[in-house]
Amino acid sequence: MPLQVGVLQLPVPSAKRMWKLGQALRRAIESYPEDLNVAIMATGGLSHQVHGERAGFLNEAWDEEFLDLLEEAPEKLVEKRLAEYATLGGMEGAEVIMWLVMRGALQDNVKVIHKHYHAPISNTGAGVLVLENTFI
Repeated sequence: MPLQVGVLQLPVPSAKRMWKLGQALRRAIESYPEDLNVAIMATGGLSHQVHGERAGFLNEAWDEEFLDLLEEAPEKLVEKRLAEYATLGGMEGAEVIMWLVMRGALQDNVKVIHKHYHAPISNTGAGVLVLENTFI
């Protein structure tokens, strides 16, 4: 069942609000009376900006740091303001906060199943991060 979150029109939710949405999603899944396998997917372009003075902006170092933090220390991402996301990843790159819904729905300790990053010649960093609860 898709859960759509918009970050292109005001008011844009904060990173913390996205995190809390993910935590609420986890509680809902855990309260379900049957034992289920659940996959949660998040999308959102990594660093990119398509307009203005920084059109074409791409920050590979930030993209890789974001993926690392999402895995290891998501609380550091939760505390960032949208302006910080826009500075680090471009105006449209701030949409990575949507990934926090997925991460908030997982346990604190996760196992990386797959991780890949690519900075194409076009202007959007692309990444895949597959995480699994460790059930510790």
